[in-house]
Amino acid sequence: MICAVSPSTIGERIRDKVAASRKRGMWMGGVVPLGYEVRDRKLAINDVEAATVRMIFERFVAVGSATALARSLIAEGVRSRRGRPIDKGFLYKLLSNRIYIGDTVHKGTAYMPHTTQWNIGLGVAVTGIVGLASWWMLVRRPRPARR
Repeated sequence: MICAVSPSTIGERIRDKVAASRKRGMWMGGVVPLGYEVRDRKLAINDVEAATVRMIFERFVAVGSATALARSLIAEGVRSRRGRPIDKGFLYKLLSNRIYIGDTVHKGTAYMPHTTQWNIGLGVAVTGIVGLASWWMLVRRPRPARR
């Protein structure tokens, strides 16, 4: 007898496998964030790019404006991995990417290594480039009222 598996069951199994792999910190493809490189299917810190990422986070907290920061980075010749000037859109993506504090996110679910449950159950999967304190200063900073 041949066992038939429906396409929806196959899709569900694949989604579950990808989610489990992401939860363990395995890189499942896509654009690798600035500051990281893929080694053995896991993200590892690229020291040269990580210094740039830390500098961007620190300067954004100090300046508070993506437009001003983008202008100064362009003037200084800071570029992305692909050699393009760093613009406002790139900055917003970089600053809002939770991978920089070590979180892995899959389909809206965050797997956080800095929580007790994560450390006991699975171990740290992705090393963060930016400290949690720096991240919270960025997220919690007061924003000016819109005009």
